[in-house]
Amino acid sequence: MNPTLHVTFCGRTFTAQEVELMRTVAQDYAGLGVTEIARTICELLEWKRPSGGLKNHECRQLLERLQAGGVLTLPALRHLGGKGPRRVDISQQRLEPEPVECLARECEPLELALVERPAESRLWREHVERYHYLWCRVPLGANLRYWVRNRDRELACLLWTSPAWKMQARMPGSRGAMSGGNVTCNGSSTMDGS
Repeated sequence: MNPTLHVTFCGRTFTAQEVELMRTVAQDYAGLGVTEIARTICELLEWKRPSGGLKNHECRQLLERLQAGGVLTLPALRHLGGKGPRRVDISQQRLEPEPVECLARECEPLELALVERPAESRLWREHVERYHYLWCRVPLGANLRYWVRNRDRELACLLWTSPAWKMQARMPGSRGAMSGGNVTCNGSSTMDGS
């Protein structure tokens, strides 16, 4: 390592000791992902935005540039998931349910049951994957999933989603759905047997 090496990137000049720290962290923590290494370096060097957030994106770019220059070595990128919508595995063991051919009022009493447990969630996603014409896409933002049941039989799957809930929950002092506040619906839906 050149003891006089200093690097200027995104308006900040890093000393040779700081560059050596980056090299050491990248080497010693090679088991972590590149993003986590960048966050760690930002914390150690107190490289932050005016808002107080870490400049981990810029740090990652700097680390990649230093790697291209032969100054340090980053761990290989991990491919944790495929691109595009995730598909749900449909089990072959499930029996096809009998079709329901009646009016909704003939299936009463109907019950809305929130999908909460992991096993229920897998079964709900499998049903949507199997029977919905768009398959089971991962919803954007906060969502609530329900079964429409008649006694213990699932008749339908319902999904309410709102990316705004997620954003509202992040805002300081908000009382959004994610922080336990009230949820307001601007529309209404009815289910009648006609």
